[in-house]
Amino acid sequence: MWIKHSWAKYVGVDKVNEAAVSATQIKDEALKSGKPGMDLRATALCSTSSLYNAPQPYYSYTKTAQGWGGGKSFAGQSTIKGPDALGVPKWQGDPDSNLRMLRAALRFYGAAQIGVTPYDTNVKNKLTCVREGGMASMSDKYITNWPIPAVDARPFVFEDVEKGYETAEKLVIPDKKELFVVSVIQPMSREMWRQGSGYLRVATNGHRYSLQSVWQTKIQGFLTTLGYQGLGYPTRAYGPMPTIPAFLFSGLGELGRSNNVCLSPEYGSTHGAFHFLTDLPLTPTKPIDAGMWRFCHTCGICAENCPSQSISYEKDPTWEITPSKYAPNTPVEYSAPGKKVFWRDEPSCKQWTESCGYSCGICMGSCVFNVDNAS
Repeated sequence: MWIKHSWAKYVGVDKVNEAAVSATQIKDEALKSGKPGMDLRATALCSTSSLYNAPQPYYSYTKTAQGWGGGKSFAGQSTIKGPDALGVPKWQGDPDSNLRMLRAALRFYGAAQIGVTPYDTNVKNKLTCVREGGMASMSDKYITNWPIPAVDARPFVFEDVEKGYETAEKLVIPDKKELFVVSVIQPMSREMWRQGSGYLRVATNGHRYSLQSVWQTKIQGFLTTLGYQGLGYPTRAYGPMPTIPAFLFSGLGELGRSNNVCLSPEYGSTHGAFHFLTDLPLTPTKPIDAGMWRFCHTCGICAENCPSQSISYEKDPTWEITPSKYAPNTPVEYSAPGKKVFWRDEPSCKQWTESCGYSCGICMGSCVFNVDNAS
């Protein structure tokens, strides 16, 4: 009976049309009256529950095949109806209830945990990414060709607009709106990460990007239906700001010795950390001290297991960035100053992961916090 022609054969065309009119009236009245289970929030969840990933706008701009990471767009799918189109006011909730709502929606869509930090002046000015990675991060074409054209590494820019948007040459963030950074954990297989030197680890790491693309598409649609916006990853693995500080500020975890891994009390060292910006009013969550960062001071197992010996063995973190063994006299541009950490030799790590044939993740897989939860 899913085929309306077959259905009409038994009840008649008039009955089929009557059913459609009746259903539309019932849904419209329920939405406008705020009927529990059919109000704006329920409509937002229902209408986005089966969304799939549309082709990334980026690949239509560059006329190249879509890469790994699934379909993503910076501002979400443009076909989603907001409150104006639905004939109702936008959702109004206090920051606490909005946080609970957003957490519940993301868990329903497949994510695990969320944290929130204000996208205030300090964060905006100091931590917004200059550019997305785009083709520049994956193509050999730009090893020697420089500078990169904007279409292959679009800049994040601020404009006095109500809504963020993307074009072939820029990613626009509203400059004067109050925004929040929502950090999200996507679980991965701990056991597959323990296979650090092979394709099983690569599989679980890559899987998180496609899973993230699913819930990003859905949560962007959810927010749009409510009258708000979610600005996420426009391509692959690059969001509006570095994920690690967003993760730390929002209290989802702590930094680890390898300086490229956030440690979660619940998910250890092997989880996917993502984020997006939203103008939905939210209560910020606070940073934590679970003792993991202090434990890293005296552990060093990740450094011992690192095939390229790129992780620091120092007992204490430092403000001073350690130069790479590959270029000890070349000024460091790959790490940003202003934080007291165990500095990793990034060129050394990259040289190994690109030449070993299976990428690498031994530091994360061998971490003592990569343990199962069973007691």
